[in-house]
Parts: sequence; structure tokens; C-alpha cells
Amino acid sequence: MKLAVRALLAAFVLFSLPAFATVTVTTPTAGSTVLSPVHYIASATTTTCAKGVASMGIYVNNKKIYVVDGTTLNTTISLALGAQHTVVEEWDKCGGASVNTINLTVVGAKPTVSVSASPTSVPAGSSSVVKVTATNAATVTLTGSDGSSYTLKATGGSETVKPTATTTYTATAVGSLQPLRP
Repeated sequence: MKLAVRALLAAFVLFSLPAFATVTVTTPTAGSTVLSPVHYIASATTTTCAKGVASMGIYVNNKKIYVVDGTTLNTTISLALGAQHTVVEEWDKCGGASVNTINLTVVGAKPTVSVSASPTSVPAGSSSVVKVTATNAATVTLTGSDGSSYTLKATGGSETVKPTATTTYTATAVGSLQPLRP
């Protein structure tokens, strides 16, 4: 009788093992520093479930935020700035699931800035309008080589300058402080 119980128990354990798949995340790379929104490309291959993979999803800080049917996913997810714990998971048609953890650090977008002047050259004591355009900036400053300095809006702006000597103006944009949204 003990032998029959052991055989039955062994058969139950053998047939109740979960089916596992391999989850491969092509992008982003675990441990990387990224800009938001973050592009995810991943695939799952079933190793023991003959029925195949049913769906895949993405968790951000233990909250499921995206699911797609099938063995691949290719999507962009907006993430808050800072350290983010993300997991790509697959669910197979045998009731199993497999994961790949992708911890990331999300930073704001790189600011861009351009500057133009009209007219570009003026005699000493005359004026010129310097126009600055910025994106993804928290602060924008226009600085002249003569020591002048102007604080502009985060998107830039125009400043009328009246240099008394040859002056070169430089615009500086400092990074975004807010998470990006799609």
C-alpha cells in the first residue's frame, strides 16, 4: 500500500510541475539609465508547455500596466523619473508564467537649445534681438561675454540686447525636472 501511495504521489508531482518559458527582453537593458517613455521589446519561448505562450505583460513597481496576446511585445511605456522596478512576464496556456526583471533609472529628456539674433551684428551701442528656443528644459539662461545675463522661460524667449563692445551670447538650457508623458 505504501508503494502505491508513493507512486501516485510521484505521478501527481510529475504532472503538476509548472510549464516554464524563457522571457527575453531585447530593450531596455537591465540596470540602464533611460529616458521616458521607455521602449520595450521582448519575446517568450515555451520550453515545456506544448500549448504555447498565451500573453505577455509589463509590471512597473509591482503594478501590471500593459498586456498583449502572443509571444512578443513591442511597446512604449511612460515611467516616472528615478529608480523603477519593471518586470516583463509571460503567461503560457498551461497555467505557468515566467519573468525577466528589468530595473532601470529614468532621467528627464536632454534639453535642447538654439539661439539666433536679428541683426546678427550691430555697431557698439545699437540693439539686436536675441531669440532663444529650448525644449525639455527647466531653466534657460542667455549669457553675454560682457558679463550680462538674462533668465528666460523654460521654453526660451527673446531679449533685446545693446552691447557696448563686441559681445558673444550663449544660451544654456538645464535639464527637465518633470517626467515626460507620451
